[in-house]
Amino acid sequence: MKQARKLIIYCLNGSTYIVQEGLNSLESRISVPWLFRCHRLYLVNVKNFDTIRKSDKTIWFQGHSEPCYYSKGKQKQLLNLCEQY
Repeated sequence: MKQARKLIIYCLNGSTYIVQEGLNSLESRISVPWLFRCHRLYLVNVKNFDTIRKSDKTIWFQGHSEPCYYSKGKQKQLLNLCEQY
């Protein structure tokens, strides 16, 4: 039996939650169009972006000092979603 990994969820209000669930599992359970798998390590809410920097493929969120990254192959889809929300 495969052991679930720890998943850290960062919220805009500064809260952090640690759950014993893999990202694939969480992504399949939560089906909302504004959550987007932008990288194998990140599932992001496109409604909460502060800045997207194409030069280093980073996404910045309000109130957070560290970015998350997106993969080159997901860039077009990511930018399209940002225009919708």
